[in-house]
Amino acid sequence: MQWFMSPHDLAKRLYSSDTLIADCRGDLVDRTLGLRQYLDNHIPCAVFLDGEDVLSGPKGTHGGRHPLPDLAQFAQVMGTNGLSPEMTVVAYGFYAARLVVLLEMIGYRKAVVLDGHLDEWLAAGLPVNRKLPNCQPTRVVPQNDTTIIVDYAEMRRRVAARDALIIDVRAPERYRGDVEPIDPVAGHIPGAVNVPWERNFDAAKRLLPAEEIEKIYAPYLDKRPIIVYCGSGVTSCYTVLALREIGVNARLYAGSWSDWISYSDAPIVRGEET
Repeated sequence: MQWFMSPHDLAKRLYSSDTLIADCRGDLVDRTLGLRQYLDNHIPCAVFLDGEDVLSGPKGTHGGRHPLPDLAQFAQVMGTNGLSPEMTVVAYGFYAARLVVLLEMIGYRKAVVLDGHLDEWLAAGLPVNRKLPNCQPTRVVPQNDTTIIVDYAEMRRRVAARDALIIDVRAPERYRGDVEPIDPVAGHIPGAVNVPWERNFDAAKRLLPAEEIEKIYAPYLDKRPIIVYCGSGVTSCYTVLALREIGVNARLYAGSWSDWISYSDAPIVRGEET
């Protein structure tokens, strides 16, 4: 695995100066849950990065429920938490893949997700504690590489031209528009196929073997560029990383469905695609 790290491999790096562990737990409904969980217990030396305040920017008319943060401010926060060029960042929790993508956007490509997250760490009998880390601040200068990101204007062009494979990673019932528990409008972007992000993982949230991931996407992959989206650009980051594990590059519609429906003239589809 290139974009995921096993608990045992992280255990070998525990307390190492070349490893920064990031607790990115959170919940879309209970927005203080992640911090409460972190204060209760976390992997030793882990810093806490809030999905709402650090890994997302202020909400506006457009941009979705989790707009991208200002990259200069994000880099400053990472510096406050001691990020340096020689470090490998290992993230766990709901927003972990989002952190990996954001780090890439500031030019930092040594970041991975802890395979199986904290549950697998605990299942392996590895330690947790409640101690807050003592980070030595650094200066992180962002490179502002946004090539992985697709905005609304490009999505409209791609949808009209049908020149991209668009993957909706939400649950099937949300894709079809049968239910919509979070956003005010149900349905999906025209032309999108539905491959829920959870299909890339087993019941313990561990990444599936590459050959199994290849089978999942084989019916859809062609020579078109790939764009993935979810509700607000968080869980779709897991699909981006899973696809990379099989050598497939995809871009992220960062605003995702919650941004798409913020435009009154954006077309939507309910039901299955014909």
